[in-house]
Amino acid sequence: MDPARIRALHAIATGDLWPDVTIQMDLPPEDGLARQADRNRMEERGLEFAVRVRNGFLNLAAAEPRRYRVVDARGDIDAVAARVWESLREGR
Repeated sequence: MDPARIRALHAIATGDLWPDVTIQMDLPPEDGLARQADRNRMEERGLEFAVRVRNGFLNLAAAEPRRYRVVDARGDIDAVAARVWESLREGR
């Protein structure tokens, strides 16, 4: 879907409210699909679809770098949590 259309729909649905910060957990699609124990219709669409979705989210983050914090979601929960807090402290 066109990013401009997504933003317009979001503005309508939320009364044009936007978060101050969005934490975007980034994971290579292969890793994400491998983590899935139970697959829903989104995961069933396969790797190519997952790559397109990831790229779409990364494009959103690139368009608003002051608001988005893209965090590497690989590794255990403690390592990922530390990266989230670090991204917030550094404002990146």
